[in-house]
Amino acid sequence: MENLLDWIKDYFRLGIYTLLYPVGETMESFAKKIQKQKYYYYHRWIEQWQYSSGGDYSD
Repeated sequence: MENLLDWIKDYFRLGIYTLLYPVGETMESFAKKIQKQKYYYYHRWIEQWQYSSGGDYSD
């Protein structure tokens, strides 16, 4: 039962990152207007969502 709960938590997080990544990409045009340092951290955040959702994998 514990393994099943761990699996469910992992897939729940995967789903959240999968939803957040396209939203973050959409907001990127607005983010370019902020300070360069903040934009850098924003971009790293988007990359985290991309890699956590499996979005970095391509055929």
